[in-house]
Amino acid sequence: MVLSSTLTFVYPTHFSRSFPAVILYYDYILTFRDEYNLYWTSKTRFSFATVLFYLNRYATILGHIPMLALGFGSWFHTDRLQT
Repeated sequence: MVLSSTLTFVYPTHFSRSFPAVILYYDYILTFRDEYNLYWTSKTRFSFATVLFYLNRYATILGHIPMLALGFGSWFHTDRLQT
């Protein structure tokens, strides 16, 4: 009984937090080849535009990792469940 009520509490709250991250990482996977061809192999590696591109792209990824860890790190805390 406790396990089923725990799973009922877990699915709607925690898995709905992962959807934006899944879409974000899927987009990164799809566009990685273009990024490699356009930015990593270019002769002018560090211009102002490329630095802004890297900051925008990778700060977003690094910003989602702690949010996912916080969201999924507290899955089975049964003290939050109402009995």
